[in-house]
Amino acid sequence: MGQQKISPIVQEFLLESSENIASITSKITALEKDPSNKDGINELYRAVHTIKGGAGFLKFKSLESVAHNFENVLDLVRSDKISFDSTIADLALESSDAIQFFVDGIETSGEEPSKSYEKLLGKLLGVIEGTITPNGPQPDSEIKPKLADLNKVIESKNSDEVAKEAVVKSPEPVKAEAEKPLKVVGAQDALDAAVKQAKDKLAKEKPAKARKQAVTKAPEPSKPTAKANESSLADSVVRVNVNLLDKIMNVVGELVLTRNQILQYASSNEESDLQRLSNQLNVITTELQEDVMTTRMQPIGTVLSRFERIVRDMAKELGKSIELKIDGKATELDKTLLEAIKDPLTHMIRNSVDHGIEMPAERVANGKSETGTLHINAYHEGGQVTIEINDDGGGISKEKIKEKAVSKGLIAQEKADSMSDKEALNLIFLPGFSTAAKVTNISGRGVGMDVVRTNIEKIGGKVEIMSEEGEGTSFKLKIPLTLAIIPALIVNTSKSSFAIPQINLLELVRLDKTSPDAIEEINGAEFFRLRGELVPVVRLSEVLGMKEETAKDSDTENVVVLNSDGKIYGLVVDEILDTVEIVVKPLSKQLKSVNYYAGATIMGDGRVSLILDVNGIATVKKLSTDVKEDLEEEASSFNKDIQEMLLFSVPNRENDLFAVPLILINRLEEFKKEAVEFTGTRALIHYRGAAMPLFFVSSELGYSAPVASYDELPDEMPVFVIAVRGSYVGFVVKDIIDITATDEDVNDMVSDRDGILGTLHIKGKTSSVLDVFGIIESSGIGGKNFSKMVDNKRQVAKKAKVLLVEDSPMFRGMAQKIVEELGYQVETAVDGLEALNFLHRNTDIDLILSDIEMPQMTGWELAECVRGDDSLRHLPMIALTTRYSPSDIEKGKSVGFDYYLEKMKKEDISKAIDAVLKSE
Repeated sequence: MGQQKISPIVQEFLLESSENIASITSKITALEKDPSNKDGINELYRAVHTIKGGAGFLKFKSLESVAHNFENVLDLVRSDKISFDSTIADLALESSDAIQFFVDGIETSGEEPSKSYEKLLGKLLGVIEGTITPNGPQPDSEIKPKLADLNKVIESKNSDEVAKEAVVKSPEPVKAEAEKPLKVVGAQDALDAAVKQAKDKLAKEKPAKARKQAVTKAPEPSKPTAKANESSLADSVVRVNVNLLDKIMNVVGELVLTRNQILQYASSNEESDLQRLSNQLNVITTELQEDVMTTRMQPIGTVLSRFERIVRDMAKELGKSIELKIDGKATELDKTLLEAIKDPLTHMIRNSVDHGIEMPAERVANGKSETGTLHINAYHEGGQVTIEINDDGGGISKEKIKEKAVSKGLIAQEKADSMSDKEALNLIFLPGFSTAAKVTNISGRGVGMDVVRTNIEKIGGKVEIMSEEGEGTSFKLKIPLTLAIIPALIVNTSKSSFAIPQINLLELVRLDKTSPDAIEEINGAEFFRLRGELVPVVRLSEVLGMKEETAKDSDTENVVVLNSDGKIYGLVVDEILDTVEIVVKPLSKQLKSVNYYAGATIMGDGRVSLILDVNGIATVKKLSTDVKEDLEEEASSFNKDIQEMLLFSVPNRENDLFAVPLILINRLEEFKKEAVEFTGTRALIHYRGAAMPLFFVSSELGYSAPVASYDELPDEMPVFVIAVRGSYVGFVVKDIIDITATDEDVNDMVSDRDGILGTLHIKGKTSSVLDVFGIIESSGIGGKNFSKMVDNKRQVAKKAKVLLVEDSPMFRGMAQKIVEELGYQVETAVDGLEALNFLHRNTDIDLILSDIEMPQMTGWELAECVRGDDSLRHLPMIALTTRYSPSDIEKGKSVGFDYYLEKMKKEDISKAIDAVLKSE
């Protein structure tokens, strides 16, 4: 409560009034949409009437005056004497604000504020008397006489009606002139007198239905069929102080810790009574924990309903037409978290109304309805609450975002040029970012969005954004149900245990160090492949500066795959122990500045374990967001082919960036000069049971002299290895920099020398794409000499012909090289239509290798045409695509593809081609 000591009866009045004010606002906005809702009018009237009665009983004159006149206006609406239009709605909301002002003032100081709201009262009185309109001009000289008359009426009613109404809470006003004055001596006297007078009048006036209903607390007169003795909701609810709930929750937390210790002790003790009692304690504690947590849960509708007023007022101020839809009001969330998300949600709603939804004329011009839709939906998902905020507005321009970020100095132009759409959208969360053309009292999209993300992440949640220009924007907030007791995974590193919140946990992986998917190092950073996706790796022992205890000769490594704000990384630990419920304890002041930890907990053995901050580890380790773009980038990426590129530098050209498609690379290695041998001037190294030739990229491109002797070798040599006709070739570079993704095609018009396919714009720089096959062929190694050197006697019985259908020049060139290295002839077509025409002119094609997304005719359409043509239906078909969802695979099979493969899977492509052609 406020600073002043407030009596219990006033506290009760303030609590009840706060609840009624919250319902008043939502009922007003609902009635404005549906004025014919009689039940809604009655409910609104009853809420205002209750506030008026309590204010009169407690002698809050100004509050009572506003509520009384507000009530009389609503009575006119109830009796169909005036209609509840937008004008009345404005006046009702203004009255609600005035009531809120008085209630807040009383709560703060214990006394009623001195503000009189004369103009508001004049408007209300004008509506009541029918002499003025609520929004019409009203000179002060006309207002004051009416106010004086009004105050006389109120004062005369204070002596009898108000005291009685405060006690019996009648849904209708009791006319003063029909009753005798009642002298108020004190609260108890007033109660006794009011009840006695009400009973006397009921005995004398049996037909007076309104008074009978007032005493029995029946519903409004519009519902005479309801049960008269039905108890109200207030009778079945006990209000509990939040501080008391927090204390109870802390006690339950201690009980959970004790339960965990007893269970751990009982697990190593065979005494039957101890086992029985510990299990019983576990059941009781779990049930108590759930019940206490339930008492802290509140429907999220208490927060969401307030946005009806915000959206309504903002739309009116901006001249927009907006329909607000709210679903999931009953979804419950811990009260502490509910308070924490109020401000972030308010920011997002205001931004959606102001900057998201267009003006009516603009919407109509774009073929939309002039009324925009803002949809808020809350629901439980995966042990947390998800809140979606969707608008059907103009969406967010990624280019505009990048331009604004560059102009404000938040990012460099080079970084902006290389950004994906997802990264561009996330720029709105940078501090100080805004796309608003000018600063107003209504924030533009982006203002405060850094605060939104920060506040949501503080409570263990996260924010995601999706937007399609011209279609709308969607924000998704994911909030944990509670912060007090959470499920966590316990891991062990360097003989110390740590807890990882399960909300951040994706999966557990045990890696075989000898497998192709083992952890590999790229320029000092470690990665591993998870189902083809490159995932950065962090070792917990290194993060915490602890000695790694995992045996050096161990064949496996334990990786916990985590999600940090949409970015995935692996955390290497010594042991993965168990999943338990932990009680979160705050960190001491000495540890609060350490970003690796989110809190502490007490384990079953009594020892303290620290809770890891998954986001903090990712931030401090500066995990690269460019290492791996999400290859399933929603629908926008389906229309483009994404190619992963390995970036590297070469000697004598340190400032230049070079790239090679990752699809061609089998391994990344680092060799010492001692392992190299020379055959003539050719450098070789023994690799996987065979001699592997080495190409020095700088020399092959003419940037440095050829390396022809041992003395010219660097001490350590980063090498990327590719497979050529079943054998390996190594390319020596200066530094391996990174792996990134791009949907650009190689510009083959820009190439200043042999060995370069063309250029790509990657990471803000122009990168030269290495032609590895061209270098091999020009060296002469790719012919008979190479076959003899590596003892590769692979022969192809029949040189089959493959038709490669691909619209991307880069992919077409790479795929052609791969198929030719398998020993087959290749013909190419840029889309399905060209391929179909080629097939009708040539009858010697043995296999069709086709992309899916192509202009003129897609791969799906091509497959349907081939399978529908008697002269072509015998041809095997393999799809190579980045569209690889289960529905896409099913569709591919249904239209006639024999294999449906991911474009990045080089080994799968080779096996499928060989399987089809060799079987024939």
